[in-house]
Amino acid sequence: GVEATPIYADGVLYNSLPFNVIKAYDAATGRVLWTYDPKVPREMARYACCEPDSRGLAMWHGLIVIATLDGRLIGLDRTSGKPVWTTQVLPKTMPYTITGAPRVFGDQVVIGNSGGDLGVRGFVAAFDAATGAKRWKFFLTPNPEGKPDHEASDPIMPMVRKTWSDEGMWKQLGGGANPWDSIAYDPELKLIYIGTGNSSPHTQFYRSPGGGDNLFVWS
Repeated sequence: GVEATPIYADGVLYNSLPFNVIKAYDAATGRVLWTYDPKVPREMARYACCEPDSRGLAMWHGLIVIATLDGRLIGLDRTSGKPVWTTQVLPKTMPYTITGAPRVFGDQVVIGNSGGDLGVRGFVAAFDAATGAKRWKFFLTPNPEGKPDHEASDPIMPMVRKTWSDEGMWKQLGGGANPWDSIAYDPELKLIYIGTGNSSPHTQFYRSPGGGDNLFVWS
């Protein structure tokens, strides 16, 4: 479950272990400088398809930013390992998880989520890197109730909705398309690129029997 690449700054290595336990090491000696345990409930592992992994950290000024399996973003003081801010990203009413790495672009942290295998609706969201306050949220499949979400994705959802069948089980299973890790940024164009995940349910025959591209899922 150790899948993160350590990050380095000023003689210190930072790494994430299973259940998002964070350690800082003296890069020259390997001595542990501090440990932070966000105390992720161990039962959350049943929602993670591929173990309670963490695939990376982010750094912004004096903060180490982590994303926990149970859906929190936490900004840690990189000298002491103490939390500076905490934000709940994921709703607790559905089996969402976060296993991907947060990304910092400018002064905002962008994070996706996992859970398409268990029937959740994917989205990507951005938060202020200094405070953890929400900046925006973009859903990647239509609202099953046909209502606006009052989020950044609202203007494009009428076009997305036309690509899904009314008879499909996606209305009960969220549609999927979770952007679990692949997020990149072009600073010149000021565009964020998001790789979306699998559909929910996987098979189009059940998901959207009338056909359609089923934006924005990849399968």
